[in-house]
Amino acid sequence: MSLAKTQELGRAAMPWRGTYLRLNALFLGFFFAFGAFYPLLSRFLEAKGFSGTEIGVLTAVGPIVAIVTQPVWGLLCDATQRPLRVLTVAAVMSGTIALGFLVADGFAVMLVLLVGLHLFQSAIVPISDSLALRFARESGVSYGNIRLWGAVGFATAAFVAGRAADAFGLGVLFPLYAAALFASLWVVRRLPDQGEETGHVRLWRGLRDLLSLPSYALFVLSAFLVFGPINGNNVYFGLLYQALGGSVAGIGVAFLLFAGSEVIFMRTAGWFVRRWGLAGTLLLASAVSAGRWLWYATAPPLAAVLGLFLLQGFSVGLYLAAAPPLVRELAPRHLQATALGIFAAFGHGLGTVACNVLGGLVMDRYSIYGTYMLFGGLTLLGILPILWIARRSGAVRRPVDGMEA
Repeated sequence: MSLAKTQELGRAAMPWRGTYLRLNALFLGFFFAFGAFYPLLSRFLEAKGFSGTEIGVLTAVGPIVAIVTQPVWGLLCDATQRPLRVLTVAAVMSGTIALGFLVADGFAVMLVLLVGLHLFQSAIVPISDSLALRFARESGVSYGNIRLWGAVGFATAAFVAGRAADAFGLGVLFPLYAAALFASLWVVRRLPDQGEETGHVRLWRGLRDLLSLPSYALFVLSAFLVFGPINGNNVYFGLLYQALGGSVAGIGVAFLLFAGSEVIFMRTAGWFVRRWGLAGTLLLASAVSAGRWLWYATAPPLAAVLGLFLLQGFSVGLYLAAAPPLVRELAPRHLQATALGIFAAFGHGLGTVACNVLGGLVMDRYSIYGTYMLFGGLTLLGILPILWIARRSGAVRRPVDGMEA
């Protein structure tokens, strides 16, 4: 091949490569923000003097907001075809509101700030997933290879935030969160602002069309039961860790190990999907999640919890890599962002509300170990809808867009 031809091919490949690297950086930055915020949020609220029930209510506010706003954000993106503009507004507002926690005090003020923060933050994950899934479909790159950078960002931030909180106090979480979101905007500006070319989307018709699909509706129910405990663990693990004898700084180290292990399984998710299908991979991940929560309920030795950190990678990493492609597979093309928004609303939203509120009530009445018994029971129930999908839907038994590699 001539030098001129080689240079021409190299220039043609650069836009594709550039978009891939920018999406990696986008997930790294956004999930760094989440990793700086969520693992120690319950400790911050506990240090403010709130009870377990109050912590459960406050940490459930965000998911309650997300139940309403995430589908609306998705529909807004589908209707305007300008997802990056929506994403920019969401990141700026969420980061700005977070800084208000530095001077906040009292239950009512915390409640208002958390409502405002999650009103805008709820747009970030479904829009980012929609961008990554579209790129994966068009390029043939595995969605898991993009999504794993979110796990890297979350793990790194949890470690950094734990160390910083130990040195400077728990208030440092909020500048870290805001700085990561603002830095991510540099990446957002350099991505093509284009959604699915599918025409006008009507709000209620789109919701009705999606929820009338049995397989999609059942998977949304499963997300409520399986992903709610996963998010609930992000809130309550810090309290479990201390109950087992760990330190505040050690919480950051633990999240570094746990979230870091997700990278391994996100990177290899394509192998599991080719062998077991999307539903089969989600069944494996959900079963390990259920076993993990029930094991935590027995108050295991802290060293064993840390030593088996790969359990999180297998359960959460595979779930995060396989769930959005299955949503995309089950939903009509013209409602992709909407479908991801509803999925996130039930998993990140309603399921997390239930786990945070009920988890706090159970902790007050029994102990933190009772909270994890609850998580295990809910996850076992969440396996049943996936079993139905695996038996009835042939689409989930083959590799799909963005999961071939």
